[in-house]
Amino acid sequence: MRLPVHLRAVPKPWQWVETCLLTCAILGFSHWMVPGDPYLTNMAFPWLWIGSLLLGLRYGTWAGLLSVGILLSSLFLEIQFGLLSDETVLKAYVIGGVLFIAICGEFGSRWNMYLQQMEERNDYLDQRLQEIARAYHLLGMSHHSLEEHLISQPLTLRDALKRLRGMLIDEDDEIPAAAAERFLELLTQFFQLEVAAFYRALPPHLIESPLASVGSMESLQNDDPLVHHARTTKEFSHVMMSRSVSVANTQYLIVAPAMASNGAIAGWFVVERMRFLNLHEDSLHMLKIFLHYFADGHQAAVLARPILEQFPECPVAFARELPRLVRLQYELGLDSRVVIFDVGTPSMREEIVFHILHHTRGLDVTWDIRQDELRRLCILLPFTDDAAIEGYLSRIQQLLRERFGKGFQETEIQVSIRGLHEHDPSTIVQDLVVGTYDRKNIPVLSGVA
Repeated sequence: MRLPVHLRAVPKPWQWVETCLLTCAILGFSHWMVPGDPYLTNMAFPWLWIGSLLLGLRYGTWAGLLSVGILLSSLFLEIQFGLLSDETVLKAYVIGGVLFIAICGEFGSRWNMYLQQMEERNDYLDQRLQEIARAYHLLGMSHHSLEEHLISQPLTLRDALKRLRGMLIDEDDEIPAAAAERFLELLTQFFQLEVAAFYRALPPHLIESPLASVGSMESLQNDDPLVHHARTTKEFSHVMMSRSVSVANTQYLIVAPAMASNGAIAGWFVVERMRFLNLHEDSLHMLKIFLHYFADGHQAAVLARPILEQFPECPVAFARELPRLVRLQYELGLDSRVVIFDVGTPSMREEIVFHILHHTRGLDVTWDIRQDELRRLCILLPFTDDAAIEGYLSRIQQLLRERFGKGFQETEIQVSIRGLHEHDPSTIVQDLVVGTYDRKNIPVLSGVA
């Protein structure tokens, strides 16, 4: 048989000692004050039980019973040795006292149990409150940091690359200083650069004076290990590379070439100091995208020449943008898509094409292919995955339903999606013209009938 919960908790050792000492002190005091009746049995109120009562209320049932046990043991010993007679102590006095202390001890045990439970709850709530306060403090710091980040970097990737697209319009042998300054300002705003520079590349060495700089950037140290590694390998080099590459004692964080798809280096980008929180893998990956896109923009005319020679009807903007996006997807995994609308309804063909072209996004590039009995509209969607494609097609179909009351099926529009997985952009353009793109890889899009 198991004891009730409130009786399982026993007093601590010092509480046992205090119970014994206090009970003995009360006995000694009563024997000194009333030697003829030390147990106060002849008084109207049994004052001797007050000590045991307080101990039972304070420490629980077991402490009260211990105190009673000491009193009764002393009483029986005195009777045994003849110091008191049996007639002086009534049985009702003893039984009543024991029951009285037991009841008070029961109340004390239950109250102590409730107090312990409340203390445990309060400790738990206090701990949770401290955790919530710390989490709230961290949330406040994160919110403040996010506000600063959004204020200082309000650009998205699409907005930034849209600005990059217009920096280099005409083909030049070298990057103009104004374009380099605008490019570096964009990188500074996006990546929180503090000390950085962009250098023009002239073989076999770099020019020591920067073409554009941010902060107090000194002359480039050609003997720096990170600079030496970047110039030797012509790769994106930074201090977080694998330990197999020795870049110790370097004063730079990033040294990277702005290399176009044809291997031409448009310039060198060097970072000496930047915000610590921005120096991570995702930020470095984004920086590669910016450098590749900028370098291919410098060589856009060269990269587009094979496409324009083979397909003169291809728009120049389409031929310039396609190689840049093919390289970003082929080397850095940044997906882009071409959505093909084959419009076969002669009566509404011009209106449908007009509305689709009118609802292109800022970075999208279009190519309207006019054939004998078919109108093929190719929309190049940069940095677009399957989910974005589904949203785009749903929006176009909703537009058609609002304007003409018909969807893709009713207007005889066949929708196809072409990825940019090939390394040669001319192959993609040929597939768009001939219509031999792979339809088996088209994702199933809800809302596209």
